[in-house]
Amino acid sequence: MHTAHGSAPATASPRRRFVSRRHFLTATIVSTAAILACSPAPAAPAGGAAAKDSAAAKAPATKNPVTIKFWHQESDPKSVKHVEDMAAQFKQKYPHVTVEPTVLGWADMDTKLVAAHAAGSPPELVNGFNQGMAWAVGRGLVRPLTDVYENVKKVTPWNETFIDWARWDNQVWGLQWTWGTDMVLIRKDLADKAGLKDPTTWDEWYQWGKALTIPGDRFGIHLAGNAALWFNEDVFEFLGQNGGKLWDAQGMPTLVSEEMGSVLELYKKFGDVMPPGWLADGYVETMNTMALGKAASARLWGRSIGYISQYAPPDLQSPEVYKMIPMPVGPKGKVGITQSMDDTMVVYTNSANPEVAAEFLTEIVFKRENIRDFCLTVPVHLNPPIAGVTDDPLFKDNPVVKKWGSWIETQNKNIADKAARPLFIMEESDKKIAWATDIANAGLMGEMVTGVVSKGMSPADSMKSAQEKATQIVTSAQQAMKKA
Repeated sequence: MHTAHGSAPATASPRRRFVSRRHFLTATIVSTAAILACSPAPAAPAGGAAAKDSAAAKAPATKNPVTIKFWHQESDPKSVKHVEDMAAQFKQKYPHVTVEPTVLGWADMDTKLVAAHAAGSPPELVNGFNQGMAWAVGRGLVRPLTDVYENVKKVTPWNETFIDWARWDNQVWGLQWTWGTDMVLIRKDLADKAGLKDPTTWDEWYQWGKALTIPGDRFGIHLAGNAALWFNEDVFEFLGQNGGKLWDAQGMPTLVSEEMGSVLELYKKFGDVMPPGWLADGYVETMNTMALGKAASARLWGRSIGYISQYAPPDLQSPEVYKMIPMPVGPKGKVGITQSMDDTMVVYTNSANPEVAAEFLTEIVFKRENIRDFCLTVPVHLNPPIAGVTDDPLFKDNPVVKKWGSWIETQNKNIADKAARPLFIMEESDKKIAWATDIANAGLMGEMVTGVVSKGMSPADSMKSAQEKATQIVTSAQQAMKKA
């Protein structure tokens, strides 16, 4: 097993531990700060000793059992099985190490991570959102993965686009496991029969949806409501498509703007071409209505193929019928901004065995064969972040990849056009904001939308209310970070 410095640890040598000198010093500083905050000044020297003991406890000799908790968000049974297989590969190589995978829903990950950190028992390894990574980096909880990045790069190059979203202060803080982008899925066959072109603007999409709506039978557009995450994704994308920003130069939320007001008005406008109960529908419901022919368009991801294959009539299961197109642009926008899937691996320094988790990434997770096989558990939705995989015959000749390759092309175009951004990260400068997760978990995007759509609030009042709450949340987060 390679450590952060690239050499194998001795089996029982007290000089070789999984905690590097940098992380030992970090643990000492953090522990000392905590002691100083709670104790009189003379107690400070003891804090350093306590931190040494704590660091030593986090560096078990390799002959002792080690457990790595790995939280991930890919719930497809094939994906779950592949993660278990990777854990078995590591176990075979290092019998004393057990990787324990846990599957969490995308809508639950950030809130449960924050709770785990508060309880002092975070997992070693997660794959989650970039804004959640920045939250933890801002609180000194993330082990940089620059060494893992460099070690993998020696074998196969990365797609640096995804690395750049996680690189600042001369460190790579997280590594993209897979990638994909959100798109608009349309029933191309219905549009062709009606003489409709692919929509490229919001107004065109609305008129397109209106033409294909059959009251009580089929709706032209179906957006997701229900959970904070789905509102976060859609409002973020709509705002970007309209040329708006979520954060100012100081990293403060900017929820009151003409661009955001237009987004809220758009939700009202779309109401007459969407299902009456759409506010209660989640992401899965939108995939179902598309597959069942109850909706003509929706904002969806590559995994929709699974629902189409299961529920759509066999003669309609093709990309010529179900076509993915780039996001339409708002009246003030120039680029069809969409979300780039935040499938980012992060290792936490305040977990029990962060160095072993980093080795699991280097030696197992980012092996080209494992990336290939994991992506093929949900083809087209999960795409490889490293070079060479798409040229692998097992990948490119996969029947799903071959059949639905146009969906991958649309995603590649989103990346090439710089239209794809991690959730809540509209600009390069946004990636370091350490309280975006606090805003995301507060559900403010959903509050704005439901306030306008179902509670009779004006966009101005809805934005003002959300802005006031957002400012309070950020102020509290900043104060907590200063105390820590």
